[in-house]
Amino acid sequence: MPGWLVATVLTVFALVATALFIMQVRTMWRHARQTKVKVEAEVIALVEREDSEDLTALTTYAPVYRFTARDGQSYEVVDHVSSRPARYQTGQKASLVYPEGRPDEAQPPRQAVRLLGVILTGILMIIFIPVALFGWAMVLL
Repeated sequence: MPGWLVATVLTVFALVATALFIMQVRTMWRHARQTKVKVEAEVIALVEREDSEDLTALTTYAPVYRFTARDGQSYEVVDHVSSRPARYQTGQKASLVYPEGRPDEAQPPRQAVRLLGVILTGILMIIFIPVALFGWAMVLL
């Protein structure tokens, strides 16, 4: 394979890694700046989710939370993340956060997941940029 083609592919990988890193940092920054309301919720049910693409058809469970928001209304939300075994059991308490004025978007806090995304895309960026530069140096020199 020609050296210029390898260098071009590595440059594309470096650019994609950089774009992903910027998107992750922006998302984390936006979530950090939002005013969040913290509430205590009760798990009232578990929703079964089945992965139909897997040959084993693994069933996972997403908790359904009920809580009372600042406006005095009761809300029910389903967690975006399901697990096996179920993370919570019916009747357990859980902490949720939601953006001010949007109790319908309540979810458990997941700062660690956002931070992990920033770290992983940052590592990819740190790897691919020097490798792409080295590839172009080998082609041009």
